[in-house]
Amino acid sequence: MPETRRAMLGIACSWILCASAVAATDEKRDEMRTEELRVERIGAQDALLAVRTIAGVREIEVHDLHTLSIHDLPDKLLLARWVVELLDHPRSVSRLHGARKVDEETMIASFALRQTSARDAMRLLMSRIAIRKVAAVEANETVVFRDTREQGKAAFDLLDEFDRTAP
Repeated sequence: MPETRRAMLGIACSWILCASAVAATDEKRDEMRTEELRVERIGAQDALLAVRTIAGVREIEVHDLHTLSIHDLPDKLLLARWVVELLDHPRSVSRLHGARKVDEETMIASFALRQTSARDAMRLLMSRIAIRKVAAVEANETVVFRDTREQGKAAFDLLDEFDRTAP
């Protein structure tokens, strides 16, 4: 008899946990917003790939050559706006201002290359310092990445050297 009660108690606790998880998911769905982002200097398809990679947005679509529609939580929408801003205006953003603080440990940054390809720079960041959230936009030879501040500093130093020594 005590084993039956223990089993029933376990089932009841599992049910309560599942119900709580469903309620939390429903609350998050209520917080979801839709926003259209205008992209001026790069293609919307390039921006879409970068936003998916860096901000982790999944519900995103291209409306036309210069407009993205994003449906997600407000914090992801903010990250998406930052990614688009950093990609769309890389040369007007200095090295010090080319980064945004996501939280105490994480940053998003862009780097506009002058002499090397963005795709080569992306591969370099992934292989040499293991940055995984990185996207390259060849239209304006810019890479954007998301990682810790220490990794961000290492990425800036590596990209500075890589871009300076390119043939």
